[in-house]
Amino acid sequence: MYRKFAAALACSAMLAVPAHADFRLMRWSTSIQEDPFDGKGRLTAAYFDSLKSGVMFICQKGSDEISLRVAFPFDSDQLGTAYDGAKVRIKIDNFDEITATATAVTLQNGNAGIDAPIYGYEAWQALENLRDGIKSLYLKIGDADTVSIPLTGSTAAAKQAIPFCLTDASKQKPAIDWSKEAASSTDGDAAPPIDETKRANALHNIASIQAIASLCPSRRPNDVLISAVASMWKIDLSEGSQDQQTIANDERDQIASVQDSLNKAGTDDVALAACTLADLFYGKDGTQLKNMVVPSP
Repeated sequence: MYRKFAAALACSAMLAVPAHADFRLMRWSTSIQEDPFDGKGRLTAAYFDSLKSGVMFICQKGSDEISLRVAFPFDSDQLGTAYDGAKVRIKIDNFDEITATATAVTLQNGNAGIDAPIYGYEAWQALENLRDGIKSLYLKIGDADTVSIPLTGSTAAAKQAIPFCLTDASKQKPAIDWSKEAASSTDGDAAPPIDETKRANALHNIASIQAIASLCPSRRPNDVLISAVASMWKIDLSEGSQDQQTIANDERDQIASVQDSLNKAGTDDVALAACTLADLFYGKDGTQLKNMVVPSP
């Protein structure tokens, strides 16, 4: 399934950007859609190789987050959820590879697509690499063949996107990159040494993710990444295990704490408020935790 559609990796211009956006074919360009209500607006940096196909990065102003949107020029029924949870690998020239997790989506015209959010420091890296790259952006989704996208016009597009999408907070490299460490744990046969402090932190992070998913109906745990983290730190997620009980107790305490705080604040809809204020959970490992929560289908 992955290889069958590798050559069709693309984004739908008319679905993801304003109809009046003046994008140019065969080169990177940007468009900003203002939002008079929140004052943030949305920027799209895109490369289109036809009127409907290309690739783009989308962000809200100052969000410290960008989303790689990939769409396919065929009906979503042909793809289903084959790419849901797939590993997305992004590499620009010889710069470091950046990874994200795909969520399968159905676009507004019924075509299949994926969204792959990139947060914080990695979002900064991605746009800086887009700015400084010369030759190609390489994109690989799951087991699909690698697709090469030219960087014509990418410097100007990225120079506009960086100050719009990101704040200085994105420049701070996290102490532990959970997603990369989890991915690297499956790349070789040698098991990494177990650091009990980091293992305890991983247990707490998994509990945080489950708490967010419990309180926020529009979020769900990224089971693929959670399983990889659990495997790396030898965390037993099976029902009734000591690790599972530790996670469940931590999750219950977090939910109770948030509910108590929101109730004291007079919030009527606890779930909606918790969803909106999910950053309460993220803390020092915020970038990594956000990679472990994905929108519900």
